[in-house]
Amino acid sequence: MTGKEISMIDLWVELRTDRLILRKIDFEDIDFILKHFGDEEVCKYMVDNEPITTMEGAKDIINWSHSDKSNPSNNRWLIILKESNKPIGTIGYHRWDRTNNIAEIGYDLSKSYWKQGLMSEALKKVIEFGFSKMSLNRIQAFVHVENAASYNILRKNGFYAEGIIRDMYYFRGKYHDHYFMSLLLKDYIGYKNTNN
Repeated sequence: MTGKEISMIDLWVELRTDRLILRKIDFEDIDFILKHFGDEEVCKYMVDNEPITTMEGAKDIINWSHSDKSNPSNNRWLIILKESNKPIGTIGYHRWDRTNNIAEIGYDLSKSYWKQGLMSEALKKVIEFGFSKMSLNRIQAFVHVENAASYNILRKNGFYAEGIIRDMYYFRGKYHDHYFMSLLLKDYIGYKNTNN
């Protein structure tokens, strides 16, 4: 199956790991989305937008996470902790280029759940989905140069830092540099074979 042929049902399949459930974000999640994306700590390195403060802002995020069915470019999962059935973050793809089989990955996690290996667990599952179900050849990410945790989690999962994009965003009175990182299918296969 190519990226052009994947159906929306396939795109929104629920994913599971040992500790997590990843499912489509819905409007029933609006209270979590408002609180989560309104948290300055969660949004510290998301320098393309201010933290949200209104229900309208939360609705915009949910609408953004739901792609146009005729041409999906975004798919974002809500990360739920199995033991409590509590939402703790989001993860997914955006800017999906189905001609060239490239997508950008992004993720965020509520502060109470940092440094527990949860995002790495979710990331592994979503990377696997990207290569096996979306037929991606390249997954890329932009990481703020001061966001060591995000940089390290991507490196641990096989991503290469291709360089630094200087002054990528202007936010709150200054420019922000970002690492440009990527994982190719051939590197992922090699990484999996080495780390299994």
